[in-house]
Amino acid sequence: MPWRWCHTCGRYGATAFNKGNPHEAKDAAFQRRSYGCLCFCVNKNKPLVICEGVATGLAIQQSGAGNTLCALSSNNVTAVAQWVEKSGLAESFPMVVIATDHDIGRTAAGRLKSNAIPRALEAAKLTGFALAVPPATSQVGADARDLLGQGGPQAVRDFMASAAPAADVEKSRADIFLSMKEKSVDR
Repeated sequence: MPWRWCHTCGRYGATAFNKGNPHEAKDAAFQRRSYGCLCFCVNKNKPLVICEGVATGLAIQQSGAGNTLCALSSNNVTAVAQWVEKSGLAESFPMVVIATDHDIGRTAAGRLKSNAIPRALEAAKLTGFALAVPPATSQVGADARDLLGQGGPQAVRDFMASAAPAADVEKSRADIFLSMKEKSVDR
């Protein structure tokens, strides 16, 4: 992944890459589809946080909680996490965290309406990276941007500090994780 000056903040950071071929770097400004990733600000003494959206990534970076690698879609979180692991980028940071939104809304049948949490959980299990889920007291759909607005930078730093192995998060937040029999999500 090539390192260039970030167009957003003017600091050194990684550019986006094409999900189909991570070795073909592309500048995020030229992405025509919603895939790839975008990195904001590099401080290698802080964790690398893989998140879904750009606004979430900016909130994490602004709070000082870590570096952000925005997957640009929950559909791309696993691919980005696997690329971070396989490329060796994870070794440049003290830890890697996959941060998910609090997308816990359910259908009448009891299934999650969004794939964001199952995909983040899958990515964390596949890579061994830590998983961060907003606190149980958060509103449905809340993310780091909402936590920043409601509780300030410390709320986001606490959210990142809550990151743990996927199995531990799955046990502690059984209220949101689907059983193995209930893998499908209504669309």
